Amino acid sequence: MRRISINLPATVVAELTRIAESEHRALDAVIRDAIGRHVARIGEARSTDVFGLWRHRARSGIDYQRDARAEWSCEPRRADG
Repeated sequence: MRRISINLPATVVAELTRIAESEHRALDAVIRDAIGRHVARIGEARSTDVFGLWRHRARSGIDYQRDARAEWSCEPRRADG
């Protein structure tokens, strides 16, 4: 583990201290857990953004692929898809 030094507002330190005391835990453990949860949540949000690129499109990704491939095909595309 690496040690770092950060500055926090007094109100945040007071709240973290209150949480640590109510949970009978060390302040540094509460801060570590909070930062770990925050980093995990950002990672999850980032991964769902990648997989949801087509969710707001009127046309599906499959239809888009089919049309793109049809542009390069020698055979005309059927009207029924």
